[in-house]
Amino acid sequence: MSQLLRARTRVADRLYAVYKVHGNYGRIFSEWSAIEKEMGDGLQSAGHHMDAYAASIDDILEEEEHYADQLKEYLSYAEALRAVCRKHELSQFELEMASEDLISKKQQREELATGVCYTNITHIVFYPKPCCQKYPND
Repeated sequence: MSQLLRARTRVADRLYAVYKVHGNYGRIFSEWSAIEKEMGDGLQSAGHHMDAYAASIDDILEEEEHYADQLKEYLSYAEALRAVCRKHELSQFELEMASEDLISKKQQREELATGVCYTNITHIVFYPKPCCQKYPND
């Protein structure tokens, strides 16, 4: 979206330059009409149309700027929403890691309390073995 806004800005700058060149042509035609006797009216009319064409860019760019401002607002809203989602995902990941850590700690506590270590699922089911030997006289 930001690339679209940058491209729009470049196009608007170029378009503005083209319209202003037509404004210069309008001035030239108007000055030329003062010199020419036979084509004076036609040149004056052409100059007037060129001036009107050059002046129309201001309204066009103003309207386009309004739309660009709305796009910028939407872009910043999307960026903020993306940041909130990233933060939520990070919090969810931290919660899952803490939950796994809690389960692991509970299992370790049980193993220490019962004296049986569970190293993997096969050992849990088939071969429970003592992890700490408890001696009665110690």
